[in-house]
Amino acid sequence: IGMNKYQLFNNNTSIIYTFLRDFGIFGLLIGPSFIALLMALSENKYYKKGGLRSLVFLIYMYTVIF
Repeated sequence: IGMNKYQLFNNNTSIIYTFLRDFGIFGLLIGPSFIALLMALSENKYYKKGGLRSLVFLIYMYTVIF
């Protein structure tokens, strides 16, 4: 991300980048907190109920994190 008069973009952005663009510096706190909350909820749901749908969503969340 460039700070000059030309704005540079990285072609390998992460999911945190969207929070940074939307919320500014606070996005660096909001983004990971939101992702961690979703991850915790999906893990708890999978461990309580089991189910294929919960497993697929949990695997999806792991791929989003990486």
